[in-house]
Amino acid sequence: MRRLILCFVILSVTHFSQIRYYNNHDFSFTPPGAMKYGLYGFDNPALLSTVKKFDASFLWSDKSGNWSDFNKWGLFTGFSGVGFGMIYESAAGFSVNDYRISSAIGDDELSIGGSYGWVTGDKIFFNRSNLYTLGILYRPFKYLSIGVTGYFYNQFSDETVFEIAARPFGNQKISVFGDYVLNQKFPNDKNRYSVGASTELYDGVALTARYFENKSLTAGLQIGLGQFGLAYQKQLDNKQKGLQNIYGIRFGGNDRNILQPFKPKNNYYSLSLSGEIKYQNYAFFDNSKTLYSLLNSIDAAKNDPAVKGIVINAAEMQVGFEFSWELRDALESFKSTGKKVVIFFDRTNIVGYYLFSVADHLVMDPLGGISLEGFALGRNYYKGLLESIGVGYQEWRFLKYKSAMETFSRESFSEGDREQRDRLVDEYYNIVRDAVTSSRNLTVVEFDRIVNEELYLIGNGAVESRLVDKIARWDEIDSILIKYEGDKMKKIGTASLLQNKLPNDNYWGKKPEVAVIYAIGGTDLNSGMRGKYLSEVIRKVGGDNNVKALVLRVDSPGGDALAADLVAEALKSFKGKKPIIVTQGGVAASGGYWVSMYADTILAAPMTVTGSIGVIGGWFYNSGLKEKLGVSTDYVKRGASADLGVGLVVPFIGAVLPDRAMNEKEQALVKKRIMGMYDEFVEKVAAGRNKSTQEIENIAQGRVWSGRDGKKIGLIDVIGGMRESINIAVSKAGLKEGEFDIAEYPEMPLVNISALIPLPISAEFEKSKLYQEVKRRTELNGLPAAILPFDEMWLEPIGE
Repeated sequence: MRRLILCFVILSVTHFSQIRYYNNHDFSFTPPGAMKYGLYGFDNPALLSTVKKFDASFLWSDKSGNWSDFNKWGLFTGFSGVGFGMIYESAAGFSVNDYRISSAIGDDELSIGGSYGWVTGDKIFFNRSNLYTLGILYRPFKYLSIGVTGYFYNQFSDETVFEIAARPFGNQKISVFGDYVLNQKFPNDKNRYSVGASTELYDGVALTARYFENKSLTAGLQIGLGQFGLAYQKQLDNKQKGLQNIYGIRFGGNDRNILQPFKPKNNYYSLSLSGEIKYQNYAFFDNSKTLYSLLNSIDAAKNDPAVKGIVINAAEMQVGFEFSWELRDALESFKSTGKKVVIFFDRTNIVGYYLFSVADHLVMDPLGGISLEGFALGRNYYKGLLESIGVGYQEWRFLKYKSAMETFSRESFSEGDREQRDRLVDEYYNIVRDAVTSSRNLTVVEFDRIVNEELYLIGNGAVESRLVDKIARWDEIDSILIKYEGDKMKKIGTASLLQNKLPNDNYWGKKPEVAVIYAIGGTDLNSGMRGKYLSEVIRKVGGDNNVKALVLRVDSPGGDALAADLVAEALKSFKGKKPIIVTQGGVAASGGYWVSMYADTILAAPMTVTGSIGVIGGWFYNSGLKEKLGVSTDYVKRGASADLGVGLVVPFIGAVLPDRAMNEKEQALVKKRIMGMYDEFVEKVAAGRNKSTQEIENIAQGRVWSGRDGKKIGLIDVIGGMRESINIAVSKAGLKEGEFDIAEYPEMPLVNISALIPLPISAEFEKSKLYQEVKRRTELNGLPAAILPFDEMWLEPIGE
């Protein structure tokens, strides 16, 4: 009975029951949306959408006069849209527990959240009740944050809190804020608002100050120590007397670290290049690495002051020439800061060694080896095979270098094809020789001798030739680093790099995007590059106002000119509206160059196969195969050439092998069509490159060029890859470092179903590149094609 009377007296004589928001959230240093993540949804649940990594805080008050009594404390946690919090409070023999579970949906610009709170203990004494909370957070741009939170109590009055915060410089350095409490039951209460500011002029040290309508004040200090943090806040009443001190400990996600400049630089970033490297991968059940993620990680390690070097495990690496160049270029940039590169490998050819030779210290497995035979570019010819099985072929070639169809019409190189291939082989060899001799301190004579006289270098032979520095196994790499550096080095992973540890509270709202769009594979309408679908993706992404620049990565040997033109026109529709940058991969020729030609800037690697501005065609027809198989056909027709579509239906592929060759009249019409498309191709390239048609004609005729030669003749603007293309896009769009996101398109499915559920052998064969290329050739039968030779459709130049 006495406890109830005491409870009634306290409730009658205090103002505590009126504005519940400030009293129940006195652990808050600022309004929820003004600084970091508030109380992880305990205050405004919508804020949980900004919490990307698990984070938690434990805070307590010395309201009793002794900081260690823990008469009031709170635990608050949040992660990826879900939060939990609780506050314990005791006084005069009474105690109460406030629990709250919260969730939110939305993005960095707009989110909405809700929570449910329940209470155990002496609810009446502490004026507590169960409640529902609904919150909204709106950050239209980096300078402004607006929040509205409604508290709906079961037994007491409802409250609505309006908050606003502004950042004059668009980052966490300085924020000003204010909030206002609308209380339906006590509209005349004298503590309805607060105003204040926070500042973090030095990373890891945040100061806060807040003034309330009832003339009380708070001043706070938060210190970030990486995954750990400390907090302190002093509260004064209107007579400048201390009411309470708040102490806090934060743990979980990384914060800016006050000690970062003083951390020892004894970390080596450990990176794996083993296995396949692709452009895009699936979200789940796909451990393959992507080119962009690797380049981004190397740059992150380069800019991390705690990283002294990088150690790479490249055993069983599967990577083409152009990818090797991009990775090597990124590692060269890494080394330019004075940091070291250590690479381990087992077996490699000349392309892999070109990449590995960038290392300051190169380690080879005891049973590994290096093959440096040089380069060769060859192709298969199927004229004899076609004749032997009874398939005839008519080649429609009117350009010296457009050699795509001689695979089926000749038995060896044409003069034009031999000339362009010979030049490419020279380029590949010189690119590798220049890089290796420079990195390994070899003379040109020494390199040429190794290539021409050594078949395969192993063990001490590779060391004596100065191609490697050490013979050892990967499990010995730690001891190798100790000997190399003279001290013990700590290996860290991608997640431990500073760029990947920093919180995202330094930027409000949705960051502008640079869209990287992949145009990979043959220029077909519904396979390969999927021209019809890709053009729709480009128009959708380019039409997004938040996308400030388009970077198109082209790795394509061409194919159907219609598919290529759909993609090119979609890209062209944004010319002059936002930067359009094309970065060419291993091959971006013929239809691959058609896709590229309207860019503001075109980049290629030195060894990229580019150009091939030309059109060609051919005609497969029955020359005895049908009869050998015992198949006959019959037909009726209207139209002189209608029977060109009649013939043997090829099993599995579903294409028709026509019964006859084309006559002279029909071939003349085909020539007119091919040359008309060629003239259109030249005109389009001239318009895209701001050159005359004669200038393009002089370098066209279907000839392929290396990236280096392409730059000399004006088909390429810059020698560079993904990193350089993104940097150019960022610069042209006027974006600032750290204030944009990279978004990759088309979006990949979550899982690769065929990897989880094995397909029948027939279905696997239909997915193979060989089958797809044979199908492509039959579908293009009789049509003008912007395409490379059969062999080059899926093979990058490789070391032989």
